[in-house]
Amino acid sequence: MAGPQAGAKLLGDMQARGIQPHTNAAIKEVSRDGRQALFSDGSTLDADLVITVPTHRASPLARAAGLAGQSGWVDVKPDTLETRVPNVYAIGDVNNVPMANGRGIPKAGVFASAEGETVARNIAAAVLGTPPAKFAGEGYCFILYGGNQAGSIRGQFLAAERPVVNLQGASPEGYQGKEQFEADWRAFRI
Repeated sequence: MAGPQAGAKLLGDMQARGIQPHTNAAIKEVSRDGRQALFSDGSTLDADLVITVPTHRASPLARAAGLAGQSGWVDVKPDTLETRVPNVYAIGDVNNVPMANGRGIPKAGVFASAEGETVARNIAAAVLGTPPAKFAGEGYCFILYGGNQAGSIRGQFLAAERPVVNLQGASPEGYQGKEQFEADWRAFRI
């Protein structure tokens, strides 16, 4: 999600704190004491904490309906999020929004929320006969560094030539921004 430059900086920040990420290999097994992981590439890693991300895939319903494409996801038009089936949209983790670099937009809540707003506006536009909204593909996430330090990754993921992504380093201001975002989100949900 971070892109090569921000990804390298983030990796350096993690390594400086003794965090050793192991990507592009699935965990096959975790020892009984939870301190060692065996990966699908045959390597092992001793750890104080093993954090995994479950495999993402389109839902059985999307696959059964024939909406999942060759990528395994529901392919959509990047600007409207409409599938190949007219008036059928896909938002969130089920879809594949292609970026200029050929990869799909990251699976993150900030994108799902913006996609939902775009689709709602487009359904209303179809009913009212007004111009449709366009999905901007802008997103961000916060990175908590500990204490009162947080950074963020922000980007324009549907930029014309390639995603444009920036990493804002850890700072107290970043932490305040994260806290404000969470407070606003909680207030919005009530």
